[in-house]
Amino acid sequence: MKFSRKRNQFTIFLVDLLILVASLFLTLLVRKMAMPTFSNFLNHLLSFLPIWFVWILAMYTLTLYSIDVPFTGIELPLKLFFSALFALFTGLGCFYIFKLNNIS
Repeated sequence: MKFSRKRNQFTIFLVDLLILVASLFLTLLVRKMAMPTFSNFLNHLLSFLPIWFVWILAMYTLTLYSIDVPFTGIELPLKLFFSALFALFTGLGCFYIFKLNNIS
């Protein structure tokens, strides 16, 4: 039973990661109106990985990967909002305040 729960949580994590990578690719595709080069995509991917790591860690901390207890009422939207807000401030810190990378 425990192995199945961990496997399901890991599957949810992989789907989240796949959605993030696909959204980055689609964003670059729409932004340039051309297929992004591998080096450009890799540069952006490496720039966004720390933010995604913090975001997924925040979602895990807020028990969004818990599959044991269903969310009721406004609990899920609030948890998603606060995890996204945390990721937003992480991104602002990485890209604008500390200027850790120079993607454009």
